[in-house]
Amino acid sequence: MRYFAVFVLILSASIPLLPAEQEPALEAKLDAAVGEYTLVEDSFLQAVVRVAAEFEIPMGIEWIRDSGEKVELEFHSTSVRRVVESLLRNQPGYEWDVRNGVLHVFPRSLRENQRNVLNLRLEEYEVKEDYVQFAARRLQIRVQQIIHDPQEEKLPGGIGYSWATGLGDRRVSFTLNDVTVRDILDKLCLAADFKVWMAAFPMTPEPSATGYIRSVSPWSDQISEEPVWFLFRWGWDPVLRKPRPDWQKREISQTTVK
Repeated sequence: MRYFAVFVLILSASIPLLPAEQEPALEAKLDAAVGEYTLVEDSFLQAVVRVAAEFEIPMGIEWIRDSGEKVELEFHSTSVRRVVESLLRNQPGYEWDVRNGVLHVFPRSLRENQRNVLNLRLEEYEVKEDYVQFAARRLQIRVQQIIHDPQEEKLPGGIGYSWATGLGDRRVSFTLNDVTVRDILDKLCLAADFKVWMAAFPMTPEPSATGYIRSVSPWSDQISEEPVWFLFRWGWDPVLRKPRPDWQKREISQTTVK
């Protein structure tokens, strides 16, 4: 069973996208000193997710699906920020930024592309007494209804999902106004025990009937007409689809490196 869930602790009727203290906290973590650090993984995606897990960085990943090359990097007397910069420098076409208290990794070609469904802006996104896992899935359905070709008789099929709730999931209520789909995923990510969200796209962008770039499964070449994103816990490997016990939280120095 494929299982992805997020847990939101927000109970107010209408809330700001980002608590003011979270972005400075992330910036401080990125500037934290790191002594010896070795990063060896079979793919770029695994390396990125490992860095998120070991330094406990909330992360949103937009990934063009490919096998990728093995990553082998070694660091001495550096910072978390420099680890991220070096990793991204070795992956042509990718960039990163910090927004909404989340570190985003993304292909430059998709970031501002208005046919990237993550850039779709919603006037309002509301959850009323719903489990967060269900809310994340309902967001996919809502977006699909917006981008759906009205000439088609029914919504096309997509990649299968589990709707089961799990340990730690809970009912929540909140409202966000004038936000992109990316912003909403950031909000869910920050409020959850599952601190990484990911959306995958094919190597060759394939537009849907309405012009939006189709999503792809992270684990196969299966193209989906409906938008696809997944949320998972630090330490979960999206390539092997299992937890990685060797991805453990690292103690980082309180000293900062600029």
